[in-house]
Amino acid sequence: LNLPMPTMRKVMNHLHRGTAAGPYADSTDAWRDLATYKQRLPGTATFHSPYHDTLHALLQLILTNQVPPPIHPLLSANYTVAFYKDPRDPTRLRPIGVGTALRRIVGSCVMEIFRKEIVAHLLPLGQMGIATQGGLQFILHSIQSQIDRYIDCPHPTRAILLLDLANFFNETSREACEHEIATHPTLAPVLPYFRLIYQNPNRCWIRKPDHTWTHLTQEEGFAQGCPLGPLFSALSLAPVLRHLATFLGNRATARLDRGHPGDDGRGSSAATQSCIDDTSAALPCEDLLPLLQEIARIGPAYGIVNALPKNYILTSTTGSTP
Repeated sequence: LNLPMPTMRKVMNHLHRGTAAGPYADSTDAWRDLATYKQRLPGTATFHSPYHDTLHALLQLILTNQVPPPIHPLLSANYTVAFYKDPRDPTRLRPIGVGTALRRIVGSCVMEIFRKEIVAHLLPLGQMGIATQGGLQFILHSIQSQIDRYIDCPHPTRAILLLDLANFFNETSREACEHEIATHPTLAPVLPYFRLIYQNPNRCWIRKPDHTWTHLTQEEGFAQGCPLGPLFSALSLAPVLRHLATFLGNRATARLDRGHPGDDGRGSSAATQSCIDDTSAALPCEDLLPLLQEIARIGPAYGIVNALPKNYILTSTTGSTP
């Protein structure tokens, strides 16, 4: 995998200033300053960037996992902070992992290099939350159109199912993600960097109330503060979405074979749509329970657990449910 020089320049120039420092108080600001610093050549009006080539070579070594193994834990560590999800329940926390500056820069480079490949891989699965411009707006309009067509009528034929996947980022399977990357040629070049960052447990530094520091290790899942955390989590979810598409397609085909064309002439065919972990589908009511049971059956192997009490089902807008 080669890091194009223009890609590095673009990423470095677009780094936001003043973002949180990583676990070793390292800041992306310093690296940006190195990348953009210009110096006049003696006796000329020409400027050059004296640190540009060295920084590019360093990022290339990290991207291709050619740095010595003792450095891996330092690059993959993060500074973990927690936000309260519910002010009434102090035990409900959302951990955010702020990674090292170099890790965040390389992660941004990977997203820039592989943007088209990521969209081509995930979009057919209904995953529109990663690198897809306007993906969330498309999902919202699509759900609204399905409500208008199938549900907002005197005799609804479908229900909207909104899933809630529990602790999605922190529990998804690294093994599933690695397999998804390794088995698809367009994404395989990312594998060396993935293994550098996630093959071993990550060290998560935490500041205690007495201002001393401790750390815990994260063996599964991906840090929410990592630029590649959403991508890697979505790749862990990908085989589940792929299986569910086949599962729903088979049920629609079976209805059609029995002489029931459904509400679309195709046996009431359905598909899921996802914005990272927020997944929805417009299903015939008879598919609701089987789909939930199928997620419960296959999901845990990929670190995917459906928080059933947090699911929502819309069966009608008229007050009369089928």
